[in-house]
Amino acid sequence: MQRFKKSKPRLTLQISDDSENARNEETTVKIEANKRLQASKNTPTPNLSEIIKQQTMINSRLRQELLHEHQKQTPVLYFSERASEILRQAIIKFQRLETEMNNYQKGNR
Repeated sequence: MQRFKKSKPRLTLQISDDSENARNEETTVKIEANKRLQASKNTPTPNLSEIIKQQTMINSRLRQELLHEHQKQTPVLYFSERASEILRQAIIKFQRLETEMNNYQKGNR
């Protein structure tokens, strides 16, 4: 008599669409990187005066952006400092008022 082995349930591995898409995107990224690399090999290297001109323009643009950010922050900093000062003054006045009320209550006993 022949014995049969009990068959175990087989797990099938199915690749989800997400991993498929990830692989496709990874491939696309590699292709794009390769294209950029090839394009950079084909572009002529700019001479020193062109590089200086480009870097000067970039530097100028960055300085303008920095100035703009400082100008945006100035009112915020002023408001913050002013609000802190007003809050300090209010706390001092409240403490004085509290002290006067305590002194008044002690005097009426």
